Amino acid sequence: MFVKAFVDSPGDDVFTAEAEGLNAPRESGGIATPDVILADRELLVLSVLQAGPHSETFWEQFAYELARLAPFDNDWGAGELIRATLAPFRTAS
Repeated sequence: MFVKAFVDSPGDDVFTAEAEGLNAPRESGGIATPDVILADRELLVLSVLQAGPHSETFWEQFAYELARLAPFDNDWGAGELIRATLAPFRTAS
């Protein structure tokens, strides 16, 4: 298990949002993420990911999967920068 906690919990559900963000890539069938065991205002408990087999193309495949996942709508301009960075890794749909 991997556990994250706040000394002083913020007013919003940071860990709940993080849990949703971790689930999205796995649900789309792309990038492996840890299972969320518990997420609330004070605590985030995750399973530990085990290393997969070594692959020469890991980082290239990771970039493709990240680019496929990242539409970045309503992001206050961050998406434009990220899309430009990931553009060489995007495949034609």
